[in-house]
Amino acid sequence: MNKSLNLIITGLLISLVGVVIFLAKSIGIEISKVLIPILLIFSGGFAISFSKANSQNNKVKQYHLLQGVGFIAFALASFFSKNLENFLYIICFFTLFHGLLEFLLGFTTLNNKNINWNIIIYRFLAGIVNLIIAFTLLIFTFSDKFQAIILAGVSILLSGISIIIFSLKSKQIINENQ
Repeated sequence: MNKSLNLIITGLLISLVGVVIFLAKSIGIEISKVLIPILLIFSGGFAISFSKANSQNNKVKQYHLLQGVGFIAFALASFFSKNLENFLYIICFFTLFHGLLEFLLGFTTLNNKNINWNIIIYRFLAGIVNLIIAFTLLIFTFSDKFQAIILAGVSILLSGISIIIFSLKSKQIINENQ
């Protein structure tokens, strides 16, 4: 399995987490509380696998390792959430975590010799969008739980799509440089 495929699978699994969250009301919170951690654990495993297979930039390896470990940690936290409100807080922190990671990776790669501005700008934008959604989600969690679930689902779905797009952009750049 090639390493960019691991990252694409990570993105697909995170997107599925978003879909499960979005559909949580219709499929049931209890079923969602089982599916979401399973998907997050697998996505964390694929992110860690991508990190181990990535022989390029050490900071990128560390980012994906931290991403994978974070996905697994959030899987465990969501599995043990006691109620809908706790679950929404965990999703809010997950979105905040992912946004901060995206944003920080953009900054840490600025001092590389081979800077690809398309990827760095993309990382910054993905980070900013996730941070804005995380704070909006936090506000909705206090006022309207079901609106918060919809926003959380959309947010995580966008995070997954972001990972897929990044993987495809990275693969395209690697192919152009060969």
